[in-house]
Amino acid sequence: MILGKTMLASVLASSLLLTLISSSVAALPPHTSQSAAKSSYSEMIVNGATFSSADAARYEAALADVRHTVVESDGTTYGYTNKADADQHIERIANEPRAEHGGGVSPIHFKSKFYDLTNFKGDLWEVPWGTNIPDFHTWSDKISSLKITYGYSGVRLFEHNNYWGSSIYLAKSAEVQDLGSRFLYPNKTWDNQASSLQFIGKEE
Repeated sequence: MILGKTMLASVLASSLLLTLISSSVAALPPHTSQSAAKSSYSEMIVNGATFSSADAARYEAALADVRHTVVESDGTTYGYTNKADADQHIERIANEPRAEHGGGVSPIHFKSKFYDLTNFKGDLWEVPWGTNIPDFHTWSDKISSLKITYGYSGVRLFEHNNYWGSSIYLAKSAEVQDLGSRFLYPNKTWDNQASSLQFIGKEE
């Protein structure tokens, strides 16, 4: 009799534990894929209007045809369908008056740093100040984070070799911990996508 009660108590305890586990699992948020978690940058200005990922439907519709992105030094992000429009924006930035660099170090020693992992980790590739790269070769589609050196007006990354395809302009001294936060196409980011780059503007 005592054994029967013990077994019954054990069964009830096991049943209660399973119920608690099932409830906890059901309460968890649905699984989010890595690509969805690394969605495009939260706000972008397109044709003079600001769109936020908080309003997903309008945001995705506005960015559907964006192929060229310009990120100014304050982080404000603009999207363009035509490369010529992005070119004009970047040219205006390049012609803006700029302060002289300091520190007494020749800009020739400055290098932009590219990493194959997020948060400036993994393998490192250093590109000397002002060196345009038409083909990343082994580094094509490999960059996940970066630090842009001081000097010139910024750097423009391209999706394909020889400065073709979609592009993103980043201001001088920009640091991007995760290119997965930067919009390339709908449902696609700049993580592991860049294959060539140009330094923009005049030497400082």
